[in-house]
Amino acid sequence: MAELEAVPLDGSKKVVVTGDLSFLDKARVTLAVKGDDAEAFYDYLSNPIEDCDLYILLFEEEPNPKSKFGVALKKGGAKFHQVKDFDRSAWLSYIPSYLSKRGSDIEAAAAELLYERTGGDYALFLNEAEKLLAYANGETITLNNVEELVHEPLDEDAFHLFDAILAKDKAGAYGLLANLTRKPGQEVTLIHTLSAQFEFLLRCLSLSREGLSESLIASQLRSHPYRVKMSLRKGRGYDEKAVSKILHDLYKAEKAIFEGSKKGSDALFLFIEEALA
Repeated sequence: MAELEAVPLDGSKKVVVTGDLSFLDKARVTLAVKGDDAEAFYDYLSNPIEDCDLYILLFEEEPNPKSKFGVALKKGGAKFHQVKDFDRSAWLSYIPSYLSKRGSDIEAAAAELLYERTGGDYALFLNEAEKLLAYANGETITLNNVEELVHEPLDEDAFHLFDAILAKDKAGAYGLLANLTRKPGQEVTLIHTLSAQFEFLLRCLSLSREGLSESLIASQLRSHPYRVKMSLRKGRGYDEKAVSKILHDLYKAEKAIFEGSKKGSDALFLFIEEALA
């Protein structure tokens, strides 16, 4: 509220952006909002200040209609706009900006390759960006850096394999794995891809068990609500213990490959056998 009520020294119009307003989400849990600031905020939403533009970021098409704050937004004439996913052009503008703010510039060709290898997946981009920033240590990120540190995307079959495992489709999983292991050297990348998917499912299951709605889970995990919805839907019938076991089996497969006790394809076929036993 202090930021909303502060008057610019030069008398110009100001903009305030906030995204930490979970009580506006359509949650299954009841979030109590009390205190003087809450009442002042409610009054502000009902009668907004003309010299201030307030932007509220939500993982919803509109605020919770049962919340008095959502009612106040509509009463105050708020406009609701859906924000679409980035296209290629937006990504190629965002990538250099994101990295620059964190201490490293990036070559244009390197930014293009980073976009191609992360495929517009924001969570994957964040992981790869942190890796590149740590390696560059303030220096410019080069095309060679991206080629060496960011793996090429796996075939779409890698994501279908995740679905087959959850569906307990052993025949389908074996067939997909046979296609994926035709290229040597992809086994560890496949394990990392599957691990990331199961780790995300595990976090969704944990937060869902705590009573959070899909929109609140998406907000906490900084993910798109649709990804949360699909993960929970595909993971029906699994609990945190079962998913943790799958992650442990993936760890054992990777360890066997690095120790040289099993070939990559053999380790992965054994993982499927144990995961779907």
